[in-house]
Amino acid sequence: MNRARVMLTVIVGCAMVALLATVAAAGSASSGPEKPAAGSSDAAALADRVDALQKENLVLREDLGKARLDARTQLEAAAKRHADAIARLQKQLDEANARSEEERQKQAQRNRYLWYAIGGLALGIILTR
Repeated sequence: MNRARVMLTVIVGCAMVALLATVAAAGSASSGPEKPAAGSSDAAALADRVDALQKENLVLREDLGKARLDARTQLEAAAKRHADAIARLQKQLDEANARSEEERQKQAQRNRYLWYAIGGLALGIILTR
């Protein structure tokens, strides 16, 4: 939206400069005494208008620069939040994996003890017969 406004302002400014140049050329080419007087007042009005448009263009460029800076700042903040969220999720995943591995080791230990008990019981039965 701002870019379109800036481009429109530049186009209008260029058209005004071209119109000013055309009026100035027409004023200098005419030989009548009234024409240059009217042309110079028109030229002065056009020059004032061109100056105003150039100032407006400068203000719009500054606004565009500020908008770009704001957008860049917001993008960097969003990227930081995103990286923090990823780090937080990775930490949760690592903790869950650690708990799961610990549970697997405990279960394996219980299974070993169970098989030791079954083996000891079977050995005891075999030795008593």
